[in-house]
Amino acid sequence: MTYTITHLSNSANSQVFSDLGIAGSFELAPGQAISTITGAGAVNPSPTDTGPEFLTPAVGSIFTRTFQLDGSASNGGEVAANYLAWFNLAFENSSISDSYTVGLDLTYTLSANATGSTALDNAFTDVTLNYTNENFDIFPSDVISVSSETLSSDSKTVTLPFLFTLAPNGGTETLYVDAGITGNLQASPVPVPSALWLFASGLLVPGFKKLKDFAWVTA
Repeated sequence: MTYTITHLSNSANSQVFSDLGIAGSFELAPGQAISTITGAGAVNPSPTDTGPEFLTPAVGSIFTRTFQLDGSASNGGEVAANYLAWFNLAFENSSISDSYTVGLDLTYTLSANATGSTALDNAFTDVTLNYTNENFDIFPSDVISVSSETLSSDSKTVTLPFLFTLAPNGGTETLYVDAGITGNLQASPVPVPSALWLFASGLLVPGFKKLKDFAWVTA
């Protein structure tokens, strides 16, 4: 996900933006990082939290993060995961007289990929993105998603342009993106190699013979 500033203007001083503050943040939503692992499996989110990053008020400034969730299961293991991340960009106008008009693009790529080694493996993942703004007036809340089942993938890339004005004396605006990733994995048990079965049966034969002899002696 990437925010790119595409336009800046000042109502009074066209090239002065010293009173415009811009900060981006990314964090995992508290209490919304859930995973259940049975047997052989793992879940790894990346990244986790990153503190506020302050942007230079200029055309071309960007704030970008990639939220990725990797999961794996093997030898009969099962994994279920549900993670939610917040990706926000905040603006504040501290000028007592000037108003700022800001244009920006939100570009996002959603990608889901699920694979299995055998036909008995089951894998599913779903990636969902929801975006809105501080007062729901620049654009309405919208939800976009992609999903993937075993041995398939899906992706989607979209750029959304937005334009808004910040009033003097503390005018603010915040753009919110919620990114959710859900995954479920069920790995088939690894079969015991045939050579190992043969070796095991070879060990059992003398054992059965000894037991038979012992029973015959005590009869």
